[in-house]
Amino acid sequence: MTTPDRRTAQERGIKMGNRVIEEFHPRVNQLISATIHVAGEQDLRIDTHGSHADRGGHIAVASDNLLIYLHDQKSAKVYADAWIDAWYIASHLPKKVATEPRAETGPVMMVRAYGSDTVRHVHDTARDIAVIRIGRLAWMLHDQAAWTSAAATWRNVADIAPVVLAPHNTDRSPHRDGHRPRPAEPTIQPVTRAGLDL
Repeated sequence: MTTPDRRTAQERGIKMGNRVIEEFHPRVNQLISATIHVAGEQDLRIDTHGSHADRGGHIAVASDNLLIYLHDQKSAKVYADAWIDAWYIASHLPKKVATEPRAETGPVMMVRAYGSDTVRHVHDTARDIAVIRIGRLAWMLHDQAAWTSAAATWRNVADIAPVVLAPHNTDRSPHRDGHRPRPAEPTIQPVTRAGLDL
């Protein structure tokens, strides 16, 4: 039978001597992957703020559970193309599957999209679903109705992106404060007649 260790924390610390405890630094602070199952007609809402000229615009695409902020034209193209180009895998799905009525909910996750990301399309024949993966988000499509309604919204995003969003988030505007530099004074050239200065 072992006796309980009745030493205090301070006594234990003294016995440890000068041992150095290295700090632990995780490589990644947080890493989140999300899977969204979609079936039936999707109610996606678009909201915009600002304009390409303001260089502070964004496009928000909201569904029942997900809110996506697009901050530049490149990110809008990645998301829109991923949905529009999924027509082939979506065409193998049933027209519509039975769904239960949705409860009124708000978005439970928000994504801020900048620049490009990896896109993959997969037709999972075993489960009879189509998968659209953008970065660490994966949408599991269960029927064509889900794709048709969502793709229509993303086509609208593609149309308005050049008006609302800056081309790239890394671009710097030389006129961020609204002031334009004064044009240089024109240089006055001497007037000559027959090669003689006047």
